[in-house]
Amino acid sequence: MGSGREDEETCIGQIRDRFGWRYGVLFSASADLLVAWHTARLCLPRRSFGLVGRRYGALVERVRQARLDEDLDGLERACRDLVRHLDARPARIPLIRAAVDDLREMLAWLATDATECRIGCDACTR
Repeated sequence: MGSGREDEETCIGQIRDRFGWRYGVLFSASADLLVAWHTARLCLPRRSFGLVGRRYGALVERVRQARLDEDLDGLERACRDLVRHLDARPARIPLIRAAVDDLREMLAWLATDATECRIGCDACTR
């Protein structure tokens, strides 16, 4: 066991398991997206959701299938493709738009340096 001084100088906000962190970020953000998608599908009138379903349904299905297959690389590709598509042709449904904004933010996290502190701990702010 260390002297305690080493523990004080070690950042607790650094990602130590990059794969596990990536898995958690992608599966959480994509779950939120799927919840928003299915909620909108069930709550909106069929005609209103029909256009959205035709425009984005295949991409959302790719996200769902990648989750089921636990294909992390495929899930990230599907999420990035969906965000790219929605950037070009935004959805007007606030619930879906909010979920895609969160997904976009999570994907940006994946592109950051894994050694960067995520919480602004005392060891990093000294």
